[in-house]
Amino acid sequence: MKMEQSNDYIQQLINKAHYSHQEKVRLLGLLESMHAEDLQRLLQQQLSDNEQRRQPGVELSIKMLEAINERIGIGKEENKAAVVIKGGSGMLVAASIFALLIVCAYFFVNKPGKDDIVKKQVNEKYQRDDVLPGGAKAVLTLSNGSSIVLDSSNSGVLAQQGSTRIFSFNGRVSYARVGSISSEILYNKISTPAGGKFQVTLPDGSNAWLNAASSIRFPTAFAEKERKVEITGEVYFEVEKNRLMPFVVKVDNAEVHVLGTHFNVMSYNDENIIKTTLIEGSIKLIKDNQQVLLKPRQQSQVTRSGNVKVINNIDVSQVIAWKNNFFYFENADLESVMRQLARWYSVEVIYKNKGNGDLFHVDIPTNTKLSEVLKALELAGGVHFRIEGQKVIVV
Repeated sequence: MKMEQSNDYIQQLINKAHYSHQEKVRLLGLLESMHAEDLQRLLQQQLSDNEQRRQPGVELSIKMLEAINERIGIGKEENKAAVVIKGGSGMLVAASIFALLIVCAYFFVNKPGKDDIVKKQVNEKYQRDDVLPGGAKAVLTLSNGSSIVLDSSNSGVLAQQGSTRIFSFNGRVSYARVGSISSEILYNKISTPAGGKFQVTLPDGSNAWLNAASSIRFPTAFAEKERKVEITGEVYFEVEKNRLMPFVVKVDNAEVHVLGTHFNVMSYNDENIIKTTLIEGSIKLIKDNQQVLLKPRQQSQVTRSGNVKVINNIDVSQVIAWKNNFFYFENADLESVMRQLARWYSVEVIYKNKGNGDLFHVDIPTNTKLSEVLKALELAGGVHFRIEGQKVIVV
């Protein structure tokens, strides 16, 4: 294939919305075989065609590709050439292709021009006000009211509550019985702040993952006919099976009854709907005189007024993305996106403009700095941001 024809073919592929496996492999091979000068010209043409669209930085492009491709299982032999980021206006951008072009241009261009210097100065200002991502942080409140600050550095025995000993290791708290169950019921509470996540292994062996700004209250030993816990915020459960002792989650004024299953409950005060999503097994939601039985990939939605409905065919990977260390925004409106970012980065969001109703389709690892996440959102939709200390201004 002649060089002119090759370049035309590459341009056609770049402008496509979706790629077959063969096209991905073919495009990658063509890009890799191009000379530096041709690659620069192609990049300049692509940027010129999209001059209104801010492109992601090299570091963000690589992170986004690694995160999304890890989730959807695209092999390294394809060099991560299948990622698509969609803007709310219907605009589609092949993120991997832009990333590859940007990375290549970064290494081939040796002398920065005037525009590069200006962009560098703007980026430096953006980075000075950057906010680091959250991490493993929580507070354990014991039955006597005393508190223990938890993070990833805690290791060993933290305390003993009746016949139960509490251990901590690598961002996780575990409860283990060391004697006969005491007749006195003692309660503990684990709370995560904004910007914190934590995992706890409950006394029965069930596991719970707490998202930012969440809590779980539970007995240090399950001695009743049921295993009952209370939560706020968002918690993902993997419950140990025990038919003789059902597991009950109290959330707001509703209860979720399970025997052994995997499910996610989201009930933040700033969200209008309490969402319970079943990943595996079966659960029963009880709200006043209403009861619904959920099957895998179903979600119950309880409004603040008490109405209950069930949604089928839920994308569970989107629901539990936070637990797997991703932001997975699919058809998400701006305010929903910013509420999640506010909780994870512990920032206040101030709206000078609430946008034009665009929906966001972005997948980013949660260990990304805030500025890089905001750049990805600017790429995906018609919105711009400014970071001022612990505030994000939507402009």
